[in-house]
Amino acid sequence: MTSQAKSQQKQPGGYRRLLSVTTILIVITGLLSACIYLFVGTQITGKEFSPQTFQVRTFTYRRLPGTTIRLTATKLTTAASLVDKPVLQHLVAPTSNPRWDIIDVSEGAVFEERPPAILYKLLEARGANSDRHWNEWSAKHPELAKVFWPIVQEQALERRYAIVPELCEIAMDSESPESLQKRCTEAVDAYLKNLGANSVSQAP
Repeated sequence: MTSQAKSQQKQPGGYRRLLSVTTILIVITGLLSACIYLFVGTQITGKEFSPQTFQVRTFTYRRLPGTTIRLTATKLTTAASLVDKPVLQHLVAPTSNPRWDIIDVSEGAVFEERPPAILYKLLEARGANSDRHWNEWSAKHPELAKVFWPIVQEQALERRYAIVPELCEIAMDSESPESLQKRCTEAVDAYLKNLGANSVSQAP
């Protein structure tokens, strides 16, 4: 038998082995892709803010993408306060379980911020001494803080987070509790009128 004939006899077996190895690699790659998809694509994480306590906590769970089917129960971290006594002492304590509003949520590669992120970022802002700015401001201006924080909390409870930056600017520019109260009331009234006007203009 010539060497050319022997080579032709060996080719089918070598081809089958190559095909088997390729199939195994494809299966392994598919399994790895599925595992990565289940690990990343099904995980939901986010942060929540309580307008009653000014605390924040994180949550995480797994859900089949595009469905409401949960694969795991929700895990919550221990709530942590965003403010100290100079602010806390002016808040109205909850009479029952506090409400939690979503600050942001991540689903796979998709990240979404919600309106409570406005107040959350303001409360997280650092001052000159690396402490949170509004803790410092409230400690230096206790009479203003006494008027200001109940107003801010009321807007948060009503889910009117968008007006909070304007109220913060008013507070920074006010010199008396009376002026602060008046200007904040006017700002809230104007905001509500604008909301009403927009609702009417968007009505069918």
